[in-house]
Amino acid sequence: MASIAPEIRTYRDALTDIMDFADTLNLSVDERRSRKAVKNGLRELGLARDWKYYRRIRQFDTVAPFEGESGATCSYDHAGGGYCERQLTLVPGDTEVWPDWTRDGEIKLTEAGTVLYPIAEHVNDTIAQLPEGRNPGEDVDAGTFAMHKMGYPVDGDIAKIFELNDEQGVWGGGYVSPDSWLQQLRSSLTTQETGFQWTLLGDDDSYGQMEFRLYGLPGSAQTIQFLAHCLPRLLRYTGYADAERSGTTATVAAVDGAQTITGTGTAFTSGMIGSVLRISSDGTEPDAELNPPAEQKIITAVASGTSLTVHSAVSDDYSGAGFVISDPIDVPKYLFALFEASCRMELAHLMDRHDRAKIEAAFSRALMQAQERDCMLSTPSMPKNWVSMKVPTFNRIVAAE
Repeated sequence: MASIAPEIRTYRDALTDIMDFADTLNLSVDERRSRKAVKNGLRELGLARDWKYYRRIRQFDTVAPFEGESGATCSYDHAGGGYCERQLTLVPGDTEVWPDWTRDGEIKLTEAGTVLYPIAEHVNDTIAQLPEGRNPGEDVDAGTFAMHKMGYPVDGDIAKIFELNDEQGVWGGGYVSPDSWLQQLRSSLTTQETGFQWTLLGDDDSYGQMEFRLYGLPGSAQTIQFLAHCLPRLLRYTGYADAERSGTTATVAAVDGAQTITGTGTAFTSGMIGSVLRISSDGTEPDAELNPPAEQKIITAVASGTSLTVHSAVSDDYSGAGFVISDPIDVPKYLFALFEASCRMELAHLMDRHDRAKIEAAFSRALMQAQERDCMLSTPSMPKNWVSMKVPTFNRIVAAE
């Protein structure tokens, strides 16, 4: 039996719903507030609970320490360096250059002890600079060294992180507080292959982003996987802009059995990849309620402003057909009602409605129903003699310390 494709709602559908809701309240809502209500509603739905639908397997790749080869050395010139103050100079034994992740690294100079110094600037292939506040304070003769990549960025759509797993299938050493991580790192500088302890810190080089910090430091390149609760896909294309829908000249054509869609008067862009293309059976725009689309496809590639590719072949010939392109709402069917209630509550907040409490109560009811449905998706059982272990979770990437 063939699988049944899930029902997909789009950004345009959500905006239509919120405008219909505003009409029932005799509200005049502009496009800006409608968009904001939908985007805020989607975000808050994603954060309301650790929904099973939003659990994803994510990973990051560690890198081996950079220690040079064939007798490479590194020296430090505290003042008056040839290129800059606080200058690190790599003397390659063969053809070594600083790796591309140097700016994210910290270096240990054997001639200066076991302290790790962060890299402030990656100047060129053989020159780097240490920061003003963290450096040896004096010149350091050329000698062996080891530079470690310290931070591994956390994807921006991640809201919760479970335990890390290395390639050997060994559970990580567990989450530790930033204080404990730093204390261990400075008191006992080690490298290892498995069982990393880890923490989360803000990324100094990226606004609003966090990064993993590991202890002991990775001794080799490997892939670290983890289970994460991720936020819904961001929204961009409303389906109402001229470039996203049929107009007086913009139409599409396709041949039965083909995956290529050819536009006339269209302005397709690569940003539309992943969006939903709805094709009408005539020259008018498809509408979910009034003029259901004849075909609904996901855009997988855009060759030009007048040519794109969809995920599967169309089932009919089209010429001069109306179309709409809009982002999918990344919500499973069992959360549709909650999403709608969440958008309405956000609109009530934006409009400062006097009946906001009533709308919030409707959201609370929808949330309870959605939680019950989420629990019914699976009923795991545990074999006899297994020991239940609680895995630490970190709500919105903020751990309870």
